[in-house]
Amino acid sequence: TALLDVLPDVTERSLYLAAAWLFKTLGTTVKLPDSTASGRQGSWLTGRHAIEGFLTKLRISDKYYIDDGSGLSRKNLISSRGLTTLLAHMHSHKHANIFKDAMATPQNGTLAKRKRFNDQKYQARIYAKTGHLTGVNALAGYVKTKGNRWLAFAIITNQWSATNSMIDNVVKAVID
Repeated sequence: TALLDVLPDVTERSLYLAAAWLFKTLGTTVKLPDSTASGRQGSWLTGRHAIEGFLTKLRISDKYYIDDGSGLSRKNLISSRGLTTLLAHMHSHKHANIFKDAMATPQNGTLAKRKRFNDQKYQARIYAKTGHLTGVNALAGYVKTKGNRWLAFAIITNQWSATNSMIDNVVKAVID
């Protein structure tokens, strides 16, 4: 299966099995520091090592820990600043459009399914990944301002009863 076929399953439709597959596949590209073997088989350990190596190259200074590829583990830890740094980097990457276009929008994916940002003025102005666990609500991606400038953002609420509409209002304020 090609990465381009799987990426929308992960970012737009939140298919967690596809995220786990991608995570372990990334692990096949690294060599563990204490091993002579590469991670050719892929595993949670090698996937974690690949992601953490990439985040280290981005100089994300906040504490982070990536336990799985789906975001469903309560052991996952990353700050809004860390996610925004990653998103800003990807915005200038040679495959930026592929990455952005694979995210949910008001017309497709989890944003459409949950009827978020469905007002016409937000169409083609937000690309984002949703996230939710009990006590945690998140939205991260890109918004296009009235001045036609793309901004990376990440909002994560933890142990607070923030609703989707509360988070959406913050994002709408940036767009408007």
